[in-house]
Amino acid sequence: EENCFVGIVIEKIDMFFIGAVIGLLTTQSCLASTQGDAGKLDHGIFEWIHSSEGGYYNPKQEFRHGNPDDLSSLVGVFANERIEKGDLLCKVPWDRILFDEDECGTATMLAQAMRDGEKSDFAPYALYLGAQRRGQLPTAWSDAGQDLLDVVQGIDSNDIPRIPPSNTFGIADEWLEDCARWGSYIYDELWLHAALLCHQRADDYIMIPAYDMYNHRNGNWTNAATYWKHGEPHVTRASRTIEAGEQIYISYDKCPECGGRAKPGSYGTAQFIRDYGFVEVMPQRWVFLNGRIVFDMYEKDPGMYKLEWHFAPEENKMESAKKWLQKEVIRLTRWKESMNENEEIKKEVNNLVPPQELYVIFAFCDANILAMKTALQSLEEGVYADEEEDDEEEDDDDEYDEGDEL
Repeated sequence: EENCFVGIVIEKIDMFFIGAVIGLLTTQSCLASTQGDAGKLDHGIFEWIHSSEGGYYNPKQEFRHGNPDDLSSLVGVFANERIEKGDLLCKVPWDRILFDEDECGTATMLAQAMRDGEKSDFAPYALYLGAQRRGQLPTAWSDAGQDLLDVVQGIDSNDIPRIPPSNTFGIADEWLEDCARWGSYIYDELWLHAALLCHQRADDYIMIPAYDMYNHRNGNWTNAATYWKHGEPHVTRASRTIEAGEQIYISYDKCPECGGRAKPGSYGTAQFIRDYGFVEVMPQRWVFLNGRIVFDMYEKDPGMYKLEWHFAPEENKMESAKKWLQKEVIRLTRWKESMNENEEIKKEVNNLVPPQELYVIFAFCDANILAMKTALQSLEEGVYADEEEDDEEEDDDDEYDEGDEL
């Protein structure tokens, strides 16, 4: 799953917390990363899979830091030799996949495996996941970090965000509510950590070692695809030729098994911050105004961007849509400026909000500003696709509700 959350930065982030996160600004931090040297990054997962009956891990790939000489650099799976299209990358036997009858059971099994550690039947995987940093998802952030992200989203008095995603901080509560039948067991810190790891990493309700260490990136960067059927090995193959040195990417939202996520308007870059804790690198998909503005955004060259429209504003709502985008750009830009100019606020926020959360918040803010500015330019120039058919009943309002969001 894309474990890296560094997104786009439209200008140098010259902010009050720059000293605390200077390392983060030059690297991509990943869900897959752990403490330790390169030889221990996977806790032996790949050998555990490869040595199992029916298991396979292609030796032409390695799990490492993006810059082997910089242990703070991103962690992912990279090709160390040319890999041809169709080559088998990873085959995980069914008995190496951790799952129960539903997601609550899977989270409970994972929590127990992490408790058992070396004694667990899933020891390498349990040790690896147990070492993952807590608080990756906004639902598990500090109160101060959540409050700051609320401000960026523009939460109104009815708890409706001006910009997506919705339910940004409710994931943990949903798990606790849905799994209440497990009783007091679920209120253990390790269980909630396991539940949120399942939210980030599971395919449906199954946890797949090795496979979930492939990072996410869409577009031409995606170079691997998976195939699986209940009760059979989980297989990952190269979907195109992968050159030595390339990182191996899968897609978390535009894949055959991704279901409704792949449909334009249902899922985008904003939802990644809620469900994975990172701002995805380009290409990105942006969904505004409850799916009435939907476009994919690509970086053609440094500083040059291309939009592929899925849903543009209706002609009779074009001006109000432009106005909404303009207002949001102004609001977010002024917020950034105010954070830079007020020394008292700088000090207070720097003391209360962990650096990692600050980095994601400002990356998310910058990504929204760039996407909105680019969309405005496209609409002003009339460069957008004809409106697509929509079976839903049309909204007769002439103006967009500023709080009407996903």
